[in-house]
Amino acid sequence: MSFGLPGRKLVNDVFIDLAVEAGADAGIVDPVGSDMARVFGRDRSSRPYALAAVLLTGADPYGMEYLEAFRAGELAGEV
Repeated sequence: MSFGLPGRKLVNDVFIDLAVEAGADAGIVDPVGSDMARVFGRDRSSRPYALAAVLLTGADPYGMEYLEAFRAGELAGEV
């Protein structure tokens, strides 16, 4: 889902979490890269989660806010 964006793990984890929240009960995921305990244990109130969610829902259509945060080091430890 991350299409080569930095912080691929964060973007993919948030995508899975949002998909489940929207009603998905199955999906094709990388069993090595997508640890479900990590996915569902992410802090939804954190800035990295919010940035990835805004990116994925289309509110940040070109990902500029997400990329600026990555460059500023705001996603450190999440990627």
